[in-house]
Amino acid sequence: MLGLYKQFKKELKMGIINQEKWDNFVKVNADDAYSKACVDVARQVMVHLDDDPTPLHKGYHPDIHTAHGLICKSDDEVGAGSISGFMAGAVRSMIKAVHSRGEEFAESFGE
Repeated sequence: MLGLYKQFKKELKMGIINQEKWDNFVKVNADDAYSKACVDVARQVMVHLDDDPTPLHKGYHPDIHTAHGLICKSDDEVGAGSISGFMAGAVRSMIKAVHSRGEEFAESFGE
């Protein structure tokens, strides 16, 4: 499992502004499937945020320039199994805390 994390760590390096906090999120949530699903979705959302600089706005899936759209798309891509609204809130919190576009993402989420 740590090997997969190291693979993604390289991909995320650009947008991560608090690597220590991200590493801690990954570490403390590695052994619980529910929590790990949140980390996996957050990781994939951050890959999308790094790949597409298009500004986010409020709205819903399937619009991928919204927090909701990015979470749904990422959930499907990582096979998390349709995360709950509470889990989506955890994804938002992680991204807000560690990514350079975290504030923008949180605002699009509805904060």
